[in-house]
Amino acid sequence: MKKLIVASHNPKKLKELKEILAPLGYELIGAGEANLPDVEETEDTFIGNATLKVKSAFTHTNTPSIADDSGFCVDALKGAPGVYSARYEGGYQRVLDEIKHLNQQEDRTAHFYCVISYIDAEGHQHNFEGKTEGYIPFNAKGDKGFAYDPIFMPKDHKSTFAEMTAEEKHKLSHRGKALQKFIQHLKKEV
Repeated sequence: MKKLIVASHNPKKLKELKEILAPLGYELIGAGEANLPDVEETEDTFIGNATLKVKSAFTHTNTPSIADDSGFCVDALKGAPGVYSARYEGGYQRVLDEIKHLNQQEDRTAHFYCVISYIDAEGHQHNFEGKTEGYIPFNAKGDKGFAYDPIFMPKDHKSTFAEMTAEEKHKLSHRGKALQKFIQHLKKEV
Protein backbone atom coordinates (compact mmCIF):
# COMPACT_ATOMS: atom_id res chain seq x y z
CA MET A 1 0.00 0.00 0.00
CA LYS A 2 1.38 3.41 -0.97
CA LYS A 3 1.82 6.01 1.74
CA LEU A 4 0.56 9.56 1.42
CA ILE A 5 1.28 12.20 4.04
CA VAL A 6 -1.60 14.57 4.76
CA ALA A 7 -0.18 17.87 6.00
CA SER A 8 -3.03 18.63 8.39
CA HIS A 9 -3.48 18.45 12.14
CA ASN A 10 -7.26 18.78 11.71
CA PRO A 11 -8.86 15.39 12.51
CA LYS A 12 -12.12 16.25 10.69
CA LYS A 13 -10.24 17.22 7.54
CA LEU A 14 -8.15 14.02 7.74
CA LYS A 15 -11.32 11.94 8.15
CA GLU A 16 -12.89 13.62 5.10
CA LEU A 17 -9.77 13.01 3.00
CA LYS A 18 -9.62 9.35 4.07
CA GLU A 19 -13.27 8.85 3.06
CA ILE A 20 -12.66 10.27 -0.39
CA LEU A 21 -9.23 8.73 -1.08
CA ALA A 22 -9.75 5.29 0.51
CA PRO A 23 -10.79 3.60 -2.77
CA LEU A 24 -7.36 4.37 -4.26
CA GLY A 25 -5.52 2.05 -1.88
CA TYR A 26 -3.36 4.69 -0.21
CA GLU A 27 -2.44 4.68 3.46
CA LEU A 28 -3.06 8.24 4.60
CA ILE A 29 -0.83 9.42 7.43
CA GLY A 30 -1.84 12.60 9.23
CA ALA A 31 0.52 15.33 10.36
CA GLY A 32 0.37 14.23 13.99
CA GLU A 33 1.24 10.62 13.21
CA ALA A 34 4.06 11.80 10.93
CA ASN A 35 5.34 14.15 13.67
CA LEU A 36 5.10 17.16 11.37
CA PRO A 37 5.50 20.61 12.85
CA ASP A 38 2.66 23.11 12.61
CA VAL A 39 3.24 25.39 9.65
CA GLU A 40 2.28 29.02 10.07
CA GLU A 41 0.11 30.14 7.18
CA THR A 42 1.87 33.37 6.25
CA GLU A 43 0.83 33.66 2.61
CA ASP A 44 -2.10 35.74 1.37
CA THR A 45 -3.30 33.18 -1.19
CA PHE A 46 -4.73 29.69 -0.86
CA ILE A 47 -2.07 28.26 -3.19
CA GLY A 48 0.67 29.98 -1.19
CA ASN A 49 -0.44 28.45 2.11
CA ALA A 50 -1.01 24.99 0.59
CA THR A 51 2.50 25.17 -0.88
CA LEU A 52 4.06 26.07 2.49
CA LYS A 53 2.39 23.07 4.13
CA VAL A 54 3.06 20.48 1.42
CA LYS A 55 6.73 21.48 1.07
CA SER A 56 7.21 21.20 4.83
CA ALA A 57 5.58 17.74 4.89
CA PHE A 58 7.64 16.45 1.98
CA THR A 59 10.87 17.89 3.40
CA HIS A 60 10.28 16.23 6.79
CA THR A 61 9.17 12.83 5.47
CA ASN A 62 10.58 12.45 1.94
CA THR A 63 7.22 10.80 1.17
CA PRO A 64 4.55 11.91 -1.30
CA SER A 65 2.46 14.52 0.48
CA ILE A 66 -0.69 16.55 0.08
CA ALA A 67 -1.87 19.72 1.75
CA ASP A 68 -4.88 21.84 1.24
CA ASP A 69 -5.80 25.37 1.96
CA SER A 70 -9.38 26.34 1.68
CA GLY A 71 -11.66 29.09 2.74
CA PHE A 72 -15.09 30.58 2.84
CA CYS A 73 -15.47 33.72 0.75
CA VAL A 74 -18.46 36.03 1.27
CA ASP A 75 -19.14 38.40 -1.61
CA ALA A 76 -20.71 41.11 0.61
CA LEU A 77 -17.57 41.05 2.77
CA LYS A 78 -15.28 41.50 -0.25
CA GLY A 79 -14.19 37.87 -0.09
CA ALA A 80 -13.65 37.69 3.68
CA PRO A 81 -12.92 35.61 5.61
CA GLY A 82 -11.20 34.00 2.60
CA VAL A 83 -7.65 32.85 3.17
CA TYR A 84 -8.07 33.76 6.87
CA SER A 85 -11.14 31.52 7.39
CA ALA A 86 -9.48 29.22 9.93
CA ARG A 87 -8.28 32.21 11.94
CA TYR A 88 -11.40 34.41 11.56
CA GLU A 89 -12.29 35.19 15.15
CA GLY A 90 -15.92 34.41 15.80
CA GLY A 91 -16.16 31.97 12.89
CA TYR A 92 -19.49 31.55 11.19
CA GLN A 93 -21.42 33.49 13.85
CA ARG A 94 -19.31 36.54 13.05
CA VAL A 95 -20.15 36.15 9.34
CA LEU A 96 -23.87 35.93 10.16
CA ASP A 97 -23.60 39.05 12.33
CA GLU A 98 -21.71 40.98 9.65
CA ILE A 99 -24.31 40.28 6.96
CA LYS A 100 -27.49 40.26 9.07
CA HIS A 101 -28.66 43.48 7.37
CA LEU A 102 -28.76 41.73 3.98
CA ASN A 103 -32.35 40.56 3.54
CA GLN A 104 -32.26 39.18 -0.01
CA GLN A 105 -30.77 35.81 -0.92
CA GLU A 106 -29.00 37.33 -3.95
CA ASP A 107 -27.10 39.65 -1.56
CA ARG A 108 -25.91 36.72 0.58
CA THR A 109 -23.79 34.92 -2.02
CA ALA A 110 -20.61 33.13 -1.06
CA HIS A 111 -18.33 30.36 -2.20
CA PHE A 112 -15.94 27.84 -0.79
CA TYR A 113 -12.56 27.58 -2.50
CA CYS A 114 -9.88 24.90 -2.11
CA VAL A 115 -6.38 24.26 -3.40
CA ILE A 116 -4.87 20.80 -2.98
CA SER A 117 -1.10 20.78 -3.40
CA TYR A 118 0.62 17.46 -3.99
CA ILE A 119 4.30 16.64 -4.13
CA ASP A 120 4.98 13.30 -5.81
CA ALA A 121 7.80 10.84 -5.07
CA GLU A 122 10.12 12.72 -7.46
CA GLY A 123 9.54 16.02 -5.65
CA HIS A 124 7.34 17.62 -8.31
CA GLN A 125 4.49 19.81 -7.07
CA HIS A 126 1.02 19.72 -8.64
CA ASN A 127 -1.95 21.92 -7.66
CA PHE A 128 -5.66 21.16 -7.99
CA GLU A 129 -8.44 23.69 -7.41
CA GLY A 130 -12.11 23.38 -6.54
CA LYS A 131 -14.86 25.94 -6.00
CA THR A 132 -18.48 25.66 -4.90
CA GLU A 133 -20.86 28.60 -5.30
CA GLY A 134 -23.85 29.15 -3.04
CA TYR A 135 -25.37 31.45 -0.50
CA ILE A 136 -25.69 32.00 3.24
CA PRO A 137 -29.07 31.22 4.85
CA PHE A 138 -30.41 33.50 7.58
CA ASN A 139 -29.68 30.95 10.32
CA ALA A 140 -27.13 28.20 10.84
CA LYS A 141 -28.55 24.76 10.03
CA GLY A 142 -27.27 21.24 10.63
CA ASP A 143 -24.70 19.61 12.86
CA LYS A 144 -22.55 17.62 10.43
CA GLY A 145 -19.33 18.78 8.84
CA PHE A 146 -17.21 21.51 10.35
CA ALA A 147 -16.23 25.19 10.23
CA TYR A 148 -18.62 27.19 8.01
CA ASP A 149 -20.70 24.21 6.82
CA PRO A 150 -23.81 25.22 8.85
CA ILE A 151 -24.07 28.54 7.00
CA PHE A 152 -23.47 27.47 3.41
CA MET A 153 -26.08 26.23 0.94
CA PRO A 154 -24.67 25.20 -2.43
CA LYS A 155 -26.36 26.79 -5.42
CA ASP A 156 -29.59 25.00 -6.43
CA HIS A 157 -29.76 23.05 -3.14
CA LYS A 158 -31.99 23.47 -0.08
CA SER A 159 -29.64 21.97 2.51
CA THR A 160 -26.48 23.36 4.07
CA PHE A 161 -23.29 21.32 3.96
CA ALA A 162 -23.91 20.60 7.67
CA GLU A 163 -27.28 18.98 6.84
CA MET A 164 -25.90 16.71 4.11
CA THR A 165 -24.51 13.21 4.37
CA ALA A 166 -20.76 12.94 3.85
CA GLU A 167 -21.36 11.44 0.40
CA GLU A 168 -23.66 14.30 -0.66
CA LYS A 169 -21.19 16.90 0.55
CA HIS A 170 -18.19 15.24 -1.13
CA LYS A 171 -19.95 15.38 -4.51
CA LEU A 172 -20.62 19.12 -4.19
CA SER A 173 -17.83 20.52 -2.06
CA HIS A 174 -14.85 22.58 -3.10
CA ARG A 175 -12.52 20.03 -1.50
CA GLY A 176 -14.35 17.16 -3.18
CA LYS A 177 -13.95 18.85 -6.57
CA ALA A 178 -10.24 19.52 -6.02
CA LEU A 179 -9.74 15.95 -4.80
CA GLN A 180 -11.46 14.53 -7.88
CA LYS A 181 -8.89 16.37 -10.02
CA PHE A 182 -6.14 15.03 -7.75
CA ILE A 183 -7.52 11.48 -8.08
CA GLN A 184 -7.52 11.76 -11.87
CA HIS A 185 -3.88 12.84 -11.68
CA LEU A 186 -2.98 9.88 -9.42
CA LYS A 187 -4.63 7.46 -11.85
CA LYS A 188 -2.39 8.82 -14.63
CA GLU A 189 0.70 8.43 -12.40
CA VAL A 190 0.26 4.68 -11.98
